[in-house]
Amino acid sequence: MRKLALAPILLLCLAATPAASLSDKPYISATDVDFPGLLPPPPTEASPAGKRDLQAILDLQKNMTPERMAAIRTDLDQSVYTIAGPVLGPKFTKANFPMVGAFIDKVVKDGGVGVGPIKQKYKKLRPFQFSKEIQTPGRHRQGSGWSDLSERPQLKRRRSCDDHRHDGSGEA
Repeated sequence: MRKLALAPILLLCLAATPAASLSDKPYISATDVDFPGLLPPPPTEASPAGKRDLQAILDLQKNMTPERMAAIRTDLDQSVYTIAGPVLGPKFTKANFPMVGAFIDKVVKDGGVGVGPIKQKYKKLRPFQFSKEIQTPGRHRQGSGWSDLSERPQLKRRRSCDDHRHDGSGEA
């Protein structure tokens, strides 16, 4: 009788196993949405809006403080546990909820399929690529509030994606 009572629980556990695992199939693909058609073109560097953007960056750079740089460093960790932890509490950790991190990583990866087509359509340079006045934290002189962040693995990965210069050939 006891074995018969455990059978539904065992079946439920077996049925729930696939639901608790992540699918290899992407949630969204580049063919699902016309990503470049969703956004208007960015302002050109020479336009009034582009000049305002540049001036805003230069003002932020000029007024950088060590405290602001520390806040930027803190923001570099973009894990779901760091972002949601203050809201969900100290028990919201990778050790306690490993599937959440894997799920969010998959969503971020799948959500990135739209970035490439948008970058190829607009070929917008990063501000530090078109203005020598802008100095990124890893390239800024020491002692001015900016620190060398180039040793951070996350920043290295971002730079490898973001530092592409466009030469007009259609290749980033």
